[in-house]
Amino acid sequence: MKYFGYDNQFNILEIVEKYHRRSGELGVDRQAKFLGQKYTGTEMNSILEDNKVLLNEAKPYLEKLYNYVEKTGFILELIDRNGIILSIIGDKDIINFSNQIGMKVGTDMGLASTGTNAISLALEENCAIQLRGEYHYLTMFKSFTCSGAPIHDKYGNILGCINLNGWKEKVNKHTLGLVVAAADSIEHELKNKRIQKELIKSYQYAETIMNSINTGIIALDEMGKILLINDRACSMLDIDEKNSLNQYLSSFFTKDRDILSYINQHKFNNWEAVVKGNHKRVLIDSHHIIGEDQRITGSVLLLRDIKSVMKLVDKYTLTTAKYNFNQIIGESETIIRIKEYCKSIANSPSTVLIQGESGTGKELFAQAIHNYSDRRNKPFIAINCGAIPKDLIESELFGYVEGAFTGARKGGYLGKFALADKGTLFLDEIGEMPLHMQVNLLRALQEHQIMRLGDNKPIPIDVRIIAATNKNLKAEVKKGYFREDLFYRINVIPVDLPPLRERDIDLELLINHFLRSKSQLLGKNIPPLPFNIIHRLHNYHWPGNVRELENVIENIVNFNGKLNFNLIEENENHEIKRMGSSNELNTSGEVYRLPECPLKQLEKMAIEQTLRTNNYNYTKTAKFLGINRTTLYNKIKGHQINIQSIKSEGNNI
Repeated sequence: MKYFGYDNQFNILEIVEKYHRRSGELGVDRQAKFLGQKYTGTEMNSILEDNKVLLNEAKPYLEKLYNYVEKTGFILELIDRNGIILSIIGDKDIINFSNQIGMKVGTDMGLASTGTNAISLALEENCAIQLRGEYHYLTMFKSFTCSGAPIHDKYGNILGCINLNGWKEKVNKHTLGLVVAAADSIEHELKNKRIQKELIKSYQYAETIMNSINTGIIALDEMGKILLINDRACSMLDIDEKNSLNQYLSSFFTKDRDILSYINQHKFNNWEAVVKGNHKRVLIDSHHIIGEDQRITGSVLLLRDIKSVMKLVDKYTLTTAKYNFNQIIGESETIIRIKEYCKSIANSPSTVLIQGESGTGKELFAQAIHNYSDRRNKPFIAINCGAIPKDLIESELFGYVEGAFTGARKGGYLGKFALADKGTLFLDEIGEMPLHMQVNLLRALQEHQIMRLGDNKPIPIDVRIIAATNKNLKAEVKKGYFREDLFYRINVIPVDLPPLRERDIDLELLINHFLRSKSQLLGKNIPPLPFNIIHRLHNYHWPGNVRELENVIENIVNFNGKLNFNLIEENENHEIKRMGSSNELNTSGEVYRLPECPLKQLEKMAIEQTLRTNNYNYTKTAKFLGINRTTLYNKIKGHQINIQSIKSEGNNI
């Protein structure tokens, strides 16, 4: 903290002269006899409430400081960031004098009210400062010497200041040091309180997060005592938190294994244990806590109920294909070409890899390929590789025999490959498949046979594989997240689906399709769309693609043609912009009926208007409309827009 006092007179004289000039410019009455309280009653109570934390934390330090100067002719003031006195303690004689001149709680000691003094300069210059009598601007303060120092928050912002005020003949240069030390102590106390408050808040956040997770969490010390446990783990073990803390973990599990020894020796996944009492079987993942000396100081365990895990697997498994190519909406050249391409390869046994952004319809195309193939009457089995726990993917894909592991189904399990025999196996989100499983999948694809867990007999399979991902698998291969040999094995027939923003012609078809289907589903009439909503739909970039469009249209149907624009997320690169004035857009909500003004005509009008607005700059026009330049050129050509003609029309307006 910078400071100005008796030991640097040259600097303080510069500061005093500067603020004397400003005091005069602000119209401060130098010969004023009385200050007067600026804030009283309700207003002052509000100020005190706003500064409650500062008052509470500063009080003990102010009292301690005053003990050093008691009965020596001093008063000590606490001031807020705006220069308002919050509290005063001091000797009776100087308190009486202060009251006579109106310097009390609620008085404004800022520069504009009282001119140059230690309080106003400490706040204005963000410094500690000591002013002797003749340096004050107001004549009434000439008998005082005051020492002020600001108090800061954690960001360095001024919260207020403290000021030690006394008869000028009784003050020395060490007085400022006392004030600065008190201000530093108050800042330190505020910092400690803030840290304590943030720690409590962080603990509350962590506790809430832990108890909102559908996975049991237990933290252990190095001796195996429970230090922390969440609600889900308590439910699995049939205990409450109070009865579990500081108890040994081994007391809650059967003695078939030395659980603590196993945990301390291994970092593991999918370790099976049996709960004592209810005999519930759980899967445990262990993660060690390593101390500074690289020794294990504890562990964090994640517990999952085996039955719940199996239900999750079943939830993300599809066994039927209901879509065909006729149900895939689109008349754009790209979609027509992809549909014809997929029809041509439908009967091939080769592996298909469908890539595209989320919501582009990868599963629809997978089902359509299956239903167009000669396997249409055979099973279509779909599994989401990203939704199933990584330690269960192998058993789900390849199956297991009875007794292969604890908790295995009686009679064993065929697995998705066997269930899809003679049909199609759709591996969605294949980019999320763990590396160890990619090896097993590659072997199954190459050898056309699988081995169930716990078995030693290979099972021949005849399965058509269709994989899908929204990731760039080539990039994942370079990062080491996806095996290069598996990528080439599944990428025999690649299908790349375009995002909705590149399917301008299809957007209107999809809007009308979803309007009809959602209206029928919800039992409502098809709502007419206002122009401003049509404009937004046609110029939005649709990061969620067809799936997002479907949800937005359902929202519109629910609200009879109105759109909750919060559903459409705008960003810097794809900002939704309106054309022209609000009158041109008809934002009042007047309904334009499509038979009177077709969407194609509206699109032509939008392009012409935007070209005029952007002075016929194609780059700015394309960005404004949320399309690329190539698409803009194609639309201008398709709508037969004559640039010279509309320029002439614009000049004649």
